[in-house]
Amino acid sequence: MKKVLENRGTAIAVTVLLCLIFAVLGINRSIAKEAAAYTRGFYDGVATQEGYTSASLYSTLKSIDTYALTLSSVYADVADLETERETLQAARRTLVDAMESGDIQAMYSANRNLSRTAEALMTAADELSDLSRGDEEKGRDAYAKLQSAEGALERNPYNDSLADFDTKVMSTLPVRLFKALIFVKGPQVFAYKEL
Repeated sequence: MKKVLENRGTAIAVTVLLCLIFAVLGINRSIAKEAAAYTRGFYDGVATQEGYTSASLYSTLKSIDTYALTLSSVYADVADLETERETLQAARRTLVDAMESGDIQAMYSANRNLSRTAEALMTAADELSDLSRGDEEKGRDAYAKLQSAEGALERNPYNDSLADFDTKVMSTLPVRLFKALIFVKGPQVFAYKEL
């Protein structure tokens, strides 16, 4: 090895190669650090230009789970809604599992499924004529809260903040130069696909 490095051309080539390797590793480390900071917005909320922090998508999903539990509990004693209620409970379990896994896209999919099953339960409940007025009101109230939380998810600035990640991080000159050597993934979008 000593003889190889005594050759000036070889020594320069090895030095350049080592510099490139360390540069690529440093760039990947910086991207990972920035991606983690943007992902924290999913759990902690996103600071907006207006100077406030939005509610986190994670906490909104926890609220949706609570409203779905309430909705399921309201109709616990209604035999005609047992299938829809059990389907909603299964959707809740899927959402909770996705939240525990930390997979943002899985949380999105599970939430979409929970929303559809809650709607199916409400549709079936609306078709029943023997529901008590109290159960009907409690069910509508829980479903209205669930829908309101769904609206909050849609308005949340988290996904929009990820466009900022692409501009501020992925569009920088060092990243563009070494794009083929970037192995770190960016933050996950709260949707079916990544940006």
